[in-house]
Amino acid sequence: MNDEHLEITEELRQLREDYSTLKKELEREKIVNEELLDSTFKRNVRTIMGDKKLSIIAGLIAAFLLPMIGFLFAAPFKYIAILEIYVLALTSVYILFYKKYDFNMIQSFDVLNASRMMKEFKKSYTHMIFISWSVAIAILVSFCPMIIKAWSTPLKAICAISFLVIVLFVFLFLEYHYSKKIIDSCDSIIKRLDNCNE
Repeated sequence: MNDEHLEITEELRQLREDYSTLKKELEREKIVNEELLDSTFKRNVRTIMGDKKLSIIAGLIAAFLLPMIGFLFAAPFKYIAILEIYVLALTSVYILFYKKYDFNMIQSFDVLNASRMMKEFKKSYTHMIFISWSVAIAILVSFCPMIIKAWSTPLKAICAISFLVIVLFVFLFLEYHYSKKIIDSCDSIIKRLDNCNE
């Protein structure tokens, strides 16, 4: 009986030690998981803020280079002016768009409003990208008659238009993947904020 009691006591002690070890491991894992979530969260916010900087810098560089490219290819002034206005307007829209959203709110304790803001940002960002590319395609399509007149033979005009279409598709492909990265970052942030809200 005494041996049996000692054996049970030893088993209970071992179970307590195992439970204590398991509890410490779970706490350590929880801390590691929270650190991973925080680093992923911060990386997603940096991705979105990086889009702001990249878009503005790319717009300003394009606005600077367009007149030079137009001069180099002897393009009519009105077409270069239209492209210049489009690029400057798009850059201004990006500046105003990002000014509207306060990304410091995301890291504050106002989880509900931050989640709502990110959902609105994602929706507005998607609309802005769609509209900007629709306008860009409309401008390029309107340039086709000028390109046809500018080249001496129809074959050269077809080659020039084909080149523009290929460039357009390359940029659309790049924009799709880049925008998907921004949208995925938004989704990740929204999911994290919604989980915090529950």
